[in-house]
Amino acid sequence: MKKQLDESVEKIETTIGELITIITEIALEDGKSEEESYELTSKTLERILRHKTNDTDLPPNIM
Repeated sequence: MKKQLDESVEKIETTIGELITIITEIALEDGKSEEESYELTSKTLERILRHKTNDTDLPPNIM
């Protein structure tokens, strides 16, 4: 079953570096160890980057 995205979701303009930094900061707050925090960061980033987007969301030079 596919999940429907809420149409009120806003796109956030950020760099990959900013994304990694904030996810790492959050993971370091919640992880039991530094190693666990970096593993959580890795899995979160992988999940975000593997998330399929609608082709119309991509800039023309990527399609």
